[in-house]
Amino acid sequence: KEFFGAVQFQDMHFSLERQHETEALVIPEVWIPVTSRELLEKLGKEAMVMSTEVLKKQISEDSFKSRIGRIFPELNYFDAASAIQRDQTTGAMLSVYWLLSNHHEAFIRNQEQDEQLSKQSWAWIQDWISTIVKLSTSEVVDAILVFMAIHALGKIKEF
Repeated sequence: KEFFGAVQFQDMHFSLERQHETEALVIPEVWIPVTSRELLEKLGKEAMVMSTEVLKKQISEDSFKSRIGRIFPELNYFDAASAIQRDQTTGAMLSVYWLLSNHHEAFIRNQEQDEQLSKQSWAWIQDWISTIVKLSTSEVVDAILVFMAIHALGKIKEF
């Protein structure tokens, strides 16, 4: 299987846990910071392009979902044990996408019929986003997506 991560495989840090006299368990460390300035700049540019596309409603939901996994390497820190936090984080990022793209139907599609957000409440949120929160520039959208990507990392035991 090919290795995919924020650093080269040979640069990963591992912990060793002795199992027997001649045997050890190799445990890759969860937190692998991105230290390459070139990679950070590339990810930043990709994030700004995507944020602009979200604001201009030029990106599909499927494209958004596939790109956030590449642009935000922090999402790779969620493992099977933290699947709930990963799903909540993805949902939070999708909520930003749906709100800024004005996709009310996508926003409510998994809500129970009698608990769905009303179109009136949706309109109020749309107005609040533009007049109060001012999610109107690529930089602000990028900042909110970064916040959504990292907000649950502290819930992972290893952090």
